[in-house]
Amino acid sequence: MKIPDEIKKSVGFLGLRTYDGKYRMVGTIFFIENGGPLKTYGITAKHVINGVKSKGLDEVWIRFNLKNGKSEWLSSKIDRWEFHSDKNVDIASLSLGFKENFDHLFIDNSVFLDNEKIKSNEIDSGDEVFITGLFRHHYGNNKNIPIVRVGNIAALPEEKINTRHHNLDAYLIEARSIGGLSGSPVFVNLGNSRIIDGKSMKSKGGPVCFLIGLIHGHYDNNADEIDILEDFENEQTSRVNTGIAIVTPINHLINHLKQIELSK
Repeated sequence: MKIPDEIKKSVGFLGLRTYDGKYRMVGTIFFIENGGPLKTYGITAKHVINGVKSKGLDEVWIRFNLKNGKSEWLSSKIDRWEFHSDKNVDIASLSLGFKENFDHLFIDNSVFLDNEKIKSNEIDSGDEVFITGLFRHHYGNNKNIPIVRVGNIAALPEEKINTRHHNLDAYLIEARSIGGLSGSPVFVNLGNSRIIDGKSMKSKGGPVCFLIGLIHGHYDNNADEIDILEDFENEQTSRVNTGIAIVTPINHLINHLKQIELSK
């Protein structure tokens, strides 16, 4: 599967700056355009922002790629980030734009996977998905180098998922979520052709990909628990990643953005 370069250019990395001036990577941010050039946002998981705040810091730093092959850190005040009105929804957004020298692109809301697209494309368990975001052990010295992980939908968000701290609407996907991928966008890949309603349908413009949501975290070997704060905790742990990641559905982001834009 060929991942479009446009998708990899839609992500950046989040970090915190320690008191000695060094940066520490903590998560992924992706960039969207919600219907117009004045409606552009950075999106991540709320627990990433709260994790930085729990360290007594009031800034989250964003590392952007530049067109000259390097990168630049810019700060964002934590109080500028907006959270979903439902405390169980792990979404945070920041209104932002790009400088002319940024080597990034916005994801257009036309690729958001709403209920109509799920039905018309007969999307179900087993369909291929991919994640792009931060791998904290190799993130790039000069610029962001996002990794890509590929898997499959394991379960659709038909019933809420219970974890230690939340009762969630979520996709389950067969793809290992690791520290750093929190907040990463997750896409379903329908390929160049697909059987829909018993008929073979072919794409005229290359593979069809839809944004299904963003990474919340993963299940560990305690079946009813989730480890979502690996980014900020000691990694010496006996827990084992089961290979099932939890994805916050895109419809929650759609509703969140509607609330923000109605309040302006």
